[in-house]
Amino acid sequence: MLDISPDQTVSCHLIHSADVLSVNSTNRQRVMGQADGLITATPGIYLSMRFGDCTPLIFFDPVRGAVGLTHAGWRGTMKDAAGATVRAMVRQFDCGAGDIIAVIGPAIGPCCYEVGPEVMDAAAAVFVNPASLFARRNGQADQAHFDMWEANRRQLAAAGVEQVIQSGLCTACRTDQFFSHRAEKGRTGRFGVIIGLDGAAA
Repeated sequence: MLDISPDQTVSCHLIHSADVLSVNSTNRQRVMGQADGLITATPGIYLSMRFGDCTPLIFFDPVRGAVGLTHAGWRGTMKDAAGATVRAMVRQFDCGAGDIIAVIGPAIGPCCYEVGPEVMDAAAAVFVNPASLFARRNGQADQAHFDMWEANRRQLAAAGVEQVIQSGLCTACRTDQFFSHRAEKGRTGRFGVIIGLDGAAA
């Protein structure tokens, strides 16, 4: 059990963007506004988001003492939410991208995430070799399984992150442990992710 109070947590309204907000003791609010990434270097502030298939990206720079949390659905992935968070940490806290440890948390995996032309076309405009992110398993040209884990890993690497840990946990496969909007056809909840730096409440 985390020994923190609700007043120490900070969240935001998720909008499937690459917008990142920096949180400190001066500007902190329980809900920071609209964004999909939060970063802080202030002890006692705990970043919080809820997920139901989209990818949680968790960041920690042990050198500068900074953390980040990002919500990356397919739209946020196409907008490079992962890279935007890294760049925000570099800009705001003078982090070295190579010092940042990133975790790709539980999310819908390539085994279960079937998508249509909208996602395939968006990836073609963003990624080098986009075809390698998709697998066609049902013989339909307009449907494919999208590897959102790998897409975010590539963006983290492109942003200079050298240490990436992948959970390898598919939320749609593991509804015994996680909620999945896709697998449970929208009749589901959300699981939470919280990260912060220990210290006195800001």
